[in-house]
Amino acid sequence: GNDPVCDCMDFGEVRYGTHKTDKPLVHTITNMNDEAMLCIDAEVIKKPPVTSPFPLVADHHTLIKTRDRCRVYSLLLEPGQSMTVSYNFFYLSVMLKGSQIKVSLGDSSISWDKTPAIGDVEWCS
Repeated sequence: GNDPVCDCMDFGEVRYGTHKTDKPLVHTITNMNDEAMLCIDAEVIKKPPVTSPFPLVADHHTLIKTRDRCRVYSLLLEPGQSMTVSYNFFYLSVMLKGSQIKVSLGDSSISWDKTPAIGDVEWCS
């Protein structure tokens, strides 16, 4: 491993790192605020069967981080906005701000309402 370092994360910050058996990430986290801390950790168990060699280019999406085996996008919809997108990869969705949303499949009449809360996580394949 490496020598310890002092670090601070900002709200919404995304990190991705490779940790090996012979070089594990050993760390201590201390919440220095008066409110509870929420951090979403995701473990990559194996490579998804569908990935994209190219970054996504889609309305309302912003590429905010690129790593060797990971790309992170921000999706922002203002009240009343909608978008249609086709992801050509598997993905993990983490809700940073809750809202009531309607999801529909393609051009079909199949749709449903969802009310994800802050911190909700969904694996989409």
